[in-house]
Amino acid sequence: MQNILAMCNNIIMKLGEKLQYLRKEKGLTQQALAKELNIGWSTIANYEKDYRTPDLDTLKNICIFFNVSADYFIFDND
Repeated sequence: MQNILAMCNNIIMKLGEKLQYLRKEKGLTQQALAKELNIGWSTIANYEKDYRTPDLDTLKNICIFFNVSADYFIFDND
C-alpha cells in the first residue's frame, strides 16, 4: 500500500508541473485559465504547486481545454 501511495505522490507532483507547462504554452495567466475553467485562480495556483489535485470533473475540463487526454496528467511520460 505504501508503494501505491508513493507512486500517487509522484504523479501528483507531476500534474502541477504539466498544468503549468500547458498554461504557459498557451500564454495564459493563472487568472485567465481559472476564468476559462470557471474556477478560482487560487485553485489553479494550488494545483500547480501540488497543494491540491483537481476532482474528476475539473480534470476532464482541463483536458478538454488543453486538448490532451487524462493519461497526460496521470502517467509519467518521461
